[in-house]
Amino acid sequence: MRILLVEDDELLGSGISEALNRCLYPHEWLRDGASALQAARVTRHDLIILDLGLPKMDGIEVLRQLRACQMQCAVLIISARNQSKDRIEGLNLGADDYISKPFEIEELVA
Repeated sequence: MRILLVEDDELLGSGISEALNRCLYPHEWLRDGASALQAARVTRHDLIILDLGLPKMDGIEVLRQLRACQMQCAVLIISARNQSKDRIEGLNLGADDYISKPFEIEELVA
């Protein structure tokens, strides 16, 4: 399973990356939406772990463009935006699941 982690927060991204390494999941960690969209177009990923509040391009726009290109990889949103309207928007745009921050790393890995 190849994972693309898109998280701009250094501490959280580092923790997630470390957890993925412990589980032996190959992954790439990017810190902005524009780079993530480019990487997703070039390399096949089985899962994208996508923050919404990203520099250069918001995670919602990344998701919108991925789905417009018929990109079929699974997308898991992780976000501090935890109102139901935010979750509904992400899921309606094609996210497979939505986890609100803060969360337990074990929950993410599961």
